[in-house]
Amino acid sequence: TRVFIYEAYNQSLSALEYSLALTLTFPKKPLDVLQMYPPTVAPDQRDGLQIPATDFIFTCSTRNFTRNVLKQNGGRVWTYVYDHAFSFPGWGRFSFCEGHVCHGSEIPFVFQSAKIGNFTMTPDELKLSNSLITYWSNFAKTGDPNRGAPVTLQWPAFKSDSLWPQMFFATPKNSVKSSYRKEFCDFWDSLGYTPL
Repeated sequence: TRVFIYEAYNQSLSALEYSLALTLTFPKKPLDVLQMYPPTVAPDQRDGLQIPATDFIFTCSTRNFTRNVLKQNGGRVWTYVYDHAFSFPGWGRFSFCEGHVCHGSEIPFVFQSAKIGNFTMTPDELKLSNSLITYWSNFAKTGDPNRGAPVTLQWPAFKSDSLWPQMFFATPKNSVKSSYRKEFCDFWDSLGYTPL
């Protein structure tokens, strides 16, 4: 969500402005939200603001949605976190994303398209890219990211009674983590996903 926060706030954000942004976004329970996500001591709160935004918009709402889909329809779902800031200067006018993971960061790796912009991936990035392509291709062909071409790490499916396992795509290697941001997602589940 960094790209959205930095586009909305094109200059430094004070702790007061941070608190006001959260209060206006979540007027039903502003004190609860501020207690869970207090401002930091940093002079610019934009990095801090992307944490509750990411939890609310992507991480926790995805967990909630996935649980509800599985309750109603069954099936298998695989979730992931992309956690690699690319090494090349590929963000153009979004320079605030350089050195950070921004929304869409995985796209040059899923399609190995960095070379289109005359950028070169590191060996670890090429390994990451190949793993993404393998998992995505396996899923497209078989409905399971683990079946088809061999994978080095099994990507566990989310089950309604599981601890929400997620594949973390990163360099130097991928990993599986469970209960990612559980305390924060439990908080959002209790508040609900309608901000007003």
